[in-house]
Amino acid sequence: MDTTTFPVDKKWRLCIIASFMGCIVLVFYLNYGHSGQNLSAFQAIAISMTSYGPSSHAELLEHKEVLRTENPINEEKMKCNIFDGNWVYEPHGYLTYTAGECPFLSPQVSCQRNGRQDFEYERWSWEAKGCDIPRFNATNMLEILRGKRVIIVGDSLNRNQWESLACLLYSAIPSFQAHVNVNSGLYKDYNLSVEFYWSPFLVEHEVKYANRSRILSLEKISSSAKKWKGADVMVFNTGHWWVHNGKMKAWDLFEVNEQLVEQMDMEHAFDMAIKTWAHWIDRNVDRNKTSVFFRSISPEHKGKQWCYNTTQPIMDESFVYEFPKPIRDIVERTMQGTQTPVKYLNITKLSEYRRDGHPSIYARKPDNDLTIKQQLQPKLHADCSHWCLPGVPDTWNKLLIASILGCTIFVLWLNHSKGNLKLLAAENLAISVTSTDPTSSLKLLEPINMIQYENPRSQKCNIFDGNWVYDPSRRPLYNSSQCPFLSPQVSCQMNGKPDLEYEKWRWEAKGCDLSRNQWESLACLLYSAIPPSQSYVQYTNGGYKVFKAENYNCTVEFYWSPFLVEVEVIEKKGNSSSILRLDKISPSGEKWRGADIMVFNTAHWWLHTPDARAWDLFQTLDGQLVEDMEIRSAFGMAMTTWSRWLDANVDRTKTTVFFRSVSPEHKGKVSCYNSTQPNLDGSYEYPFPKAIRETLERAIESMNTPVRYLNITKISEYRRDAHPSIYGTTKDKVAEVMKLEHPEHHSDCSHWCVPGVPDTWNLLWFASLKILHY
Repeated sequence: MDTTTFPVDKKWRLCIIASFMGCIVLVFYLNYGHSGQNLSAFQAIAISMTSYGPSSHAELLEHKEVLRTENPINEEKMKCNIFDGNWVYEPHGYLTYTAGECPFLSPQVSCQRNGRQDFEYERWSWEAKGCDIPRFNATNMLEILRGKRVIIVGDSLNRNQWESLACLLYSAIPSFQAHVNVNSGLYKDYNLSVEFYWSPFLVEHEVKYANRSRILSLEKISSSAKKWKGADVMVFNTGHWWVHNGKMKAWDLFEVNEQLVEQMDMEHAFDMAIKTWAHWIDRNVDRNKTSVFFRSISPEHKGKQWCYNTTQPIMDESFVYEFPKPIRDIVERTMQGTQTPVKYLNITKLSEYRRDGHPSIYARKPDNDLTIKQQLQPKLHADCSHWCLPGVPDTWNKLLIASILGCTIFVLWLNHSKGNLKLLAAENLAISVTSTDPTSSLKLLEPINMIQYENPRSQKCNIFDGNWVYDPSRRPLYNSSQCPFLSPQVSCQMNGKPDLEYEKWRWEAKGCDLSRNQWESLACLLYSAIPPSQSYVQYTNGGYKVFKAENYNCTVEFYWSPFLVEVEVIEKKGNSSSILRLDKISPSGEKWRGADIMVFNTAHWWLHTPDARAWDLFQTLDGQLVEDMEIRSAFGMAMTTWSRWLDANVDRTKTTVFFRSVSPEHKGKVSCYNSTQPNLDGSYEYPFPKAIRETLERAIESMNTPVRYLNITKISEYRRDAHPSIYGTTKDKVAEVMKLEHPEHHSDCSHWCVPGVPDTWNLLWFASLKILHY
């Protein structure tokens, strides 16, 4: 027996285990009700974005030692390091919001409003090495955070991040659906709140006694902590204010054991405060509900890398922002010791490159603008600590989202989702699975605007390890003039900054590339958890199959429709002709309506050779009968009909639509016959016409109904060992004989054994549903 080990086994085991956990979540919800739970709907929801605390300017003074950029907290468990990469210039990139339309922006960071003339800093996007981090989509993010509370706690740099997130989300909300108050930011149509709490030390800081002494109580959590409780996502930071000296130092005395202490080693005081915070987290955070993040230090740019008058990122990778190492070590040690998992957002290194992204002289203090005289004294007044918005903090939030979702995501989002999903309800759940019979040599290549996944042939992908890549075609993420939350402090363009290059960099992480058969698999997976007396399967002659779990009122239905449009047979003078009605949806379309989840695919039958084609004539969208037509054109018309049907018949507040990519076959040199191992070299790539892929992508992108893409092609390419080969049967007796006499030419290398590969498709689909449920 060949004992060669498949090189990606370990990686796929991890992927399958993760996906299986998603399946477990699905089964759990099916068993325990949650009737009518709306998992990703975002209509008729209220969003409150509230800022608590002063608009304070955090000056970063000189620091002594180097803050290393490794992410020590559970980094070995990450698949992809999104924090290691390059900034990429994207001069023609799109803007998600503008500073002029975002009511949450403080004057300190509204650089455009404050006169900055250049816009180049908005056109840099972060590209993690080896990972394709998905383009930020505010509507998708609203789906993910539907019904959640997000709190951001810390100093003015965390307020910077809060303003960014508020603007990013606000960009997806029509103005008539939002009532914006600069102080409370209430969106009546969303049940999502994104709140900022001013707490630069995370412990209590108060003025006491007759002499107005400023007391830093190292054993008391911040007074705002009572408002932190119950949040679904918490993002903390502290550090900057601990290293202030002289007039910038914000305390006179420490309070320890109810005793006032005037002198204490700063590192010891910081250690006590961080432990107080950690104890609060362990006592007050529900680990089954809440995700906790700690953001690393945001670098300033002074001295040799002064931010004043810069319009380009730092290209010299040797630059390292100096910050006391003991502070970093205390944070890491404390986080590792908490019972509550704390994820580390290590944004320091990626932000070090971006000296061009600060307000510089285009900042406004909370109380007044910089005078012309002050602007002419940049050494005294340039703000090289905070960040213009739109700008670098938008990337922090994008990476926060990637950290929430994880790196290994197999669902690809093809267009901006504006719908919602009713899923896993115990009552009235119908799943419609419409598919084709995968029988021809196809490969759906990686479509555009997709979340990429870990390449099974690559090394582990760590989203925190990468580079900034100049990508002018895809940045900035939004237009600052269109976001009403931007404060003057970060609206660099409005504040007169002349360059826009800093907006055009993108993060790239290292090492990341981030049917009937399926219906049978899904029915079996669900059936395994249900006693036979509580389910039934219905078969019909018209390509219609139903599995129903009676106790759950859940149906999983299959409809045969290899083209998704109708094939009409016309009898004329004793002859029959098959007409492919490019203008008419499949007859089974009447039964698709009302499903909560729809999974489609098509393409295989379109590419059959002329002797195996299932049609004689086409009927075009204008009703003309055509004998010869380019397949790409015919396919495009059919996709137009399908997409129009979805837009006209799918309730986006109820139904989630998926499209599954092509299932590869294994013939020729990679024949499935007599194979017992996956492809060992990983070099096989299943060919698929690019024109068909592009036609499909265009059709989906033009739709109003959101469609999510299940790209199972690559993961299935390795599995030549999993086809029926000669161990499948058909009703064609001649084919059965030929298969046994000439197996190398007639084996079934298109379909899949079940249990087998389609089970993995479904596990990954379950995992995608878990992602949507977050």
